[in-house]
Amino acid sequence: MLEWILRCWRHGLAVNKLQEHRTPMIVARLGIRTAPESKEQAMRVALPMLGTTRAESGCIACDLYQGAEDNMQLILIERWESLADLQRHIRSDHYRQVLAWIEMSLEPPEIRFDTVTDSGGLEMVEAVRGEK
Repeated sequence: MLEWILRCWRHGLAVNKLQEHRTPMIVARLGIRTAPESKEQAMRVALPMLGTTRAESGCIACDLYQGAEDNMQLILIERWESLADLQRHIRSDHYRQVLAWIEMSLEPPEIRFDTVTDSGGLEMVEAVRGEK
């Protein structure tokens, strides 16, 4: 499979070039673990947040994931163009929904904010593996 992906990449069919951001991109990762009886409610709270967040200025992406090994685990990942955009989002009235969602967790939620200065794709795999 990797060989096919690299072949496509070399021929321009799948290109994910290294992106350098003038300001570091911020990735927010919010993870909760729900009780089986409250998972549907957690999903009902989370799904509308996605569209609202995606519409905010500076939002690159906002996605909700379910754990593969623990389907009671829900993970919200937001990517922001800058720290200022993320801070504006956190100060917004809309963020109250995010806070209410986090409070649905059975255990302490996982909350991380990571600063990303570079992003790469297949070209990195090829460079590291030395495949041409």
